[in-house]
Amino acid sequence: SPLNRGNRGGSDEQLLREWEMSKMRGGSYGPRDGYDPRFDDRFKDMMPNYRPPMGPADYPPAVEKNDCEIIVVHKSLTEYAEAIEARLKKLGLTVDLLFPNEDVPLSRVLGNIANRGCLYAVVVTPINLEHHSLTLNILHGLPQ
Repeated sequence: SPLNRGNRGGSDEQLLREWEMSKMRGGSYGPRDGYDPRFDDRFKDMMPNYRPPMGPADYPPAVEKNDCEIIVVHKSLTEYAEAIEARLKKLGLTVDLLFPNEDVPLSRVLGNIANRGCLYAVVVTPINLEHHSLTLNILHGLPQ
């Protein structure tokens, strides 16, 4: 036979008969007797940095994204901002109040909120309190 059969020797018919007999006895035939892939180190060096898959406890906790952040530019506006927060929560939105430092530009605060995945930002200023209004910034989509 053109196939290399190692040291087994014999004709194809003889090998086939031996294999069939071995199968009937419940054993196996050939060089793989007793083979257990768990103890095969031939491919060990191919994946030296392999680690078992990470479980849920191995991942950092997911950052909870708010639907809307209410930016309060002055502490005296807290009560008005909380009233807005309550109305938005009644609509089913996740909302938080944010009291940024006065030295930080509003554009930077809005950029930071947008990077966290927040969809909307409400800015509350003294003029908004006067007019019972708010300034809504849509933080997703294209500017118009």
